[in-house]
Amino acid sequence: MEELLFKNRTELSKQNYMILLKFHEQRNNWKYWAYTAFFSIVFLSYMIIQIINHSFIIAVLIFIFLLLFLGYRFLYPAYKVKKELNKEKIKNNMENCYLFYNKYFEITNENEDYKLRYHKIYKIYENRNFFYLYLSKEDVLILNKSGFEIGNALEFKKFLKNKLKFKYKQAY
Repeated sequence: MEELLFKNRTELSKQNYMILLKFHEQRNNWKYWAYTAFFSIVFLSYMIIQIINHSFIIAVLIFIFLLLFLGYRFLYPAYKVKKELNKEKIKNNMENCYLFYNKYFEITNENEDYKLRYHKIYKIYENRNFFYLYLSKEDVLILNKSGFEIGNALEFKKFLKNKLKFKYKQAY
């Protein structure tokens, strides 16, 4: 059995989740708005061209598609946040225990236990109080820096940088 290098316990509270959302929003805000603005302008331009060419049915269809696009861009994120906040793990302030070994790490809580290899980590961000281990663009593990029971945040940072050089980003 491998030697346990780090152990962290982090509560999945509403407060910690809201801090993650704020961090995620600040990190991606300009990209999100630029993408939305670009495609909205494209749709509007194409709609105007159709109106000029008297293709009103196509213009109406483009307008409907634009409304659906904007609804998705603005309403769906709010829906996802509401859905996530209503999950039992956040409502009950469930605690995750993270165990880090040299070749893999484990995540345990009252509902599940699983092992992951480090190459499964998509990206890592660090801010003043947390490490965010992204397993995908939307699936994030939250580690509170004050939650280390074995090792500490500074040693863990060095370990992550060594293990996943190009995936680590510091964001203060």
